[in-house]
Amino acid sequence: MYIRYHAYMYDIIEYKRVGATLAVFVLLLMPSFSYAETVEESLKKQLIQSLMEQVKALQSQVALIQKATSTATISAHVQRTSESFNVLRDKYGNGDTGVGKYTLVLDITADKDTLYIPVSIATGRKSNGLIYQVEGSERATSTATVSCRGENAVIVTSGTLSYCKVPAFKTVSFRVFVTVTASLREEFTVAIGLINYKLNPSDVRYKKYVTDIRTKTLKFR
Repeated sequence: MYIRYHAYMYDIIEYKRVGATLAVFVLLLMPSFSYAETVEESLKKQLIQSLMEQVKALQSQVALIQKATSTATISAHVQRTSESFNVLRDKYGNGDTGVGKYTLVLDITADKDTLYIPVSIATGRKSNGLIYQVEGSERATSTATVSCRGENAVIVTSGTLSYCKVPAFKTVSFRVFVTVTASLREEFTVAIGLINYKLNPSDVRYKKYVTDIRTKTLKFR
């Protein structure tokens, strides 16, 4: 009985000793684990920062290459638009037709080369000049005129066409005036979707600049 008790007590003491040893071992390892995690996180942050810097450098190089090899020679921006509406009345004061007047002022810039833009505007039936369209009812009729102005604007005539010469790296303002006649209770928007230009008036074909310049919608009411 005594021997069994002694063995039992010995096992308890041994378990406690082993447990204490393991506890100390774990305590010693915990800072190492924490340190390892800190180092790993730091390396990850450094790697991410390095990759971001490389991406920025590549983006800058791509931008420089695009700028150097770009074929774009023209850009257009809206300076302002205005819209007004009047009812067409007979001598008795009656009327069921209205006239909308739209004005667009565009700044057209020659980004690289001197441009020649016909001083004319038309719907899609013609290919020269600025191409506009009236968005709304098909029953509307419209007329349009265009002019260019500014200290950089020069008018050049070649054959039967007049061109506005836009010198390289300069900006010229174009004023587009469109009149739309239609029934009341309709609404219309005028949009310029294409600008045709040449690098030389003697060129046979036009180069095309696609855009989406538009006025506000005008209600014929």
